[in-house]
Amino acid sequence: MLLPCLLALPMLVTAEVFDLPAVLFPEGIALALGIWVLQKPAWLRSRVQIATVPPACALLGVLVVRLPGPRWVLAVLALVLGVALLQAVRCQLAPALSAAVLPVLFDIRGWPYPVAVLLLCAVLAMTAPRPSQPQAAARWSTPVLGVFGVCAVGCIAAAGLIGLRPLVVAPPLLVACFEWVTIGARPLCSGIRRWLLLVAAGVVGAGAAAVIPPAWVAGTVAVAVAALLCAVLAEPLTPALATALVPLVAHVPDPWVVGTSVALGAAVLHMAPVALRASWRDRPAR
Repeated sequence: MLLPCLLALPMLVTAEVFDLPAVLFPEGIALALGIWVLQKPAWLRSRVQIATVPPACALLGVLVVRLPGPRWVLAVLALVLGVALLQAVRCQLAPALSAAVLPVLFDIRGWPYPVAVLLLCAVLAMTAPRPSQPQAAARWSTPVLGVFGVCAVGCIAAAGLIGLRPLVVAPPLLVACFEWVTIGARPLCSGIRRWLLLVAAGVVGAGAAAVIPPAWVAGTVAVAVAALLCAVLAEPLTPALATALVPLVAHVPDPWVVGTSVALGAAVLHMAPVALRASWRDRPAR
């Protein structure tokens, strides 16, 4: 579970040594967990997609953030464009959606960001193991996209209109919501474990940033702790590792602020899909 730290370390060192926070791509660490450790068949289907789809989404995000308009509207636009791109190329690398939304939520406009995503994904593509069970290209179903769209767009819009911190709808939380929707019905205890992991990862990331002066050490420690928590709770939640780095991207080294924001966002983004599925299931047939 600690293998993704090998990718996090050079990324964090580069960001600090060259004073380029724009090269931080938290979801790249989640991709490393899914590709190197969990070896998810849908993620290993195409090395070309690993190397190109997340960078393309990152480029979309950098272009969208330069448009005029409220941040939440642009975040919705980036998310919709990201989903459309993945559907068009039959790619199920959900963390790529984070690459599109992150620049908008945290105002990342520099070109080092998509370049860094490209380099990270190139490393992952070159080192990705061959899938034990080759999987055909596929698109997400309409019900999955419908549930996720209502939940994610609703949360982003609500957070923007109310004036909540972008941390409430941090990209890894959106990816966690997408994964929660795609896996379908799961026991309540699984949802609680996922929520606990995301909150703990955010708090650990903020706490490490607050007490450990070198940011690269703080980030590496946070990723390692998040990975160990996933192992202890037997819930290999890839967005948890990305959530541990969000405080560094957002420049919010306050465990209370990060913890409460992630707790609220993760709770809504996990409860809303369950409520939607229940309401649709109980709706009388015509």
